[in-house]
Amino acid sequence: MDEPTSAITGVEVEVLFGIIGGLKKEGKAIAYISHKLDELFKIADTYTVLRDGKMIESGEISTVSKDMLVSKMVGRDLVISKKSTPSVSNEILLQVDNLNLSKFNQNITFSLKKGEILGIFGLMGAGRTELFEAIFGLSTPSVSGDILIENKKITIKSPSDAVKAGLALVSEDRKKDGIIPELSVKKNISLTTLLGLSKNGILSSKNEKQLADKYINDLKIKTSSDAQLIKNLSGGNQQKAILGKWLATNPKILLLDEHQWSNHCG
Repeated sequence: MDEPTSAITGVEVEVLFGIIGGLKKEGKAIAYISHKLDELFKIADTYTVLRDGKMIESGEISTVSKDMLVSKMVGRDLVISKKSTPSVSNEILLQVDNLNLSKFNQNITFSLKKGEILGIFGLMGAGRTELFEAIFGLSTPSVSGDILIENKKITIKSPSDAVKAGLALVSEDRKKDGIIPELSVKKNISLTTLLGLSKNGILSSKNEKQLADKYINDLKIKTSSDAQLIKNLSGGNQQKAILGKWLATNPKILLLDEHQWSNHCG
């Protein structure tokens, strides 16, 4: 079972666990893949930790804690530090007023302050992806409403308009919308900033490499070189390259669409 609970409710999870328990009593063996460690401690008898395509350790689940598993997954001990001062200002950076999508028609209104992380939740089909695509100019014919950035009303008719306004969108579907699999890690990272890396209309290989090396180092992207095809990287490292591509635009507002992003970035 490959992440079977990624898009179902808590009640449905309990139903699934009941089915798994019944299969277990019948003597069936189950391999269960999940990033939700709480689930593993509820249903698993043994564990196997994979990292970067290699098996790190396996054993009885009763012999380890959640913190121990996390450390084995990331390859280091994690230390959680708490900021002493709040980083959220009172200045509103993004204001969305009465945004209507033809598919949902819901008068969506919210604001986002500088330094704030706003979480938008919903089950599959609730309209999360469509909301981000509307803000980013991917579905303008079917959208109405106002978008303001730093108190200035802006018109976004295309993703290029959105990027110019300071928006960046890390899409839900990594393989379909996030990467060009047949290009290198370097080429994928530089896709959003080609004009800035060029001189007299000619792309500077030196500038492109410097940009790629910066984000490979900053985000700890595990790759043999910047010339490696991005399709040969693990899912998590592909996601890091996608994030680097958008961070390179120096956005004011970063839109992170969930599911594949949250489940596979590590």
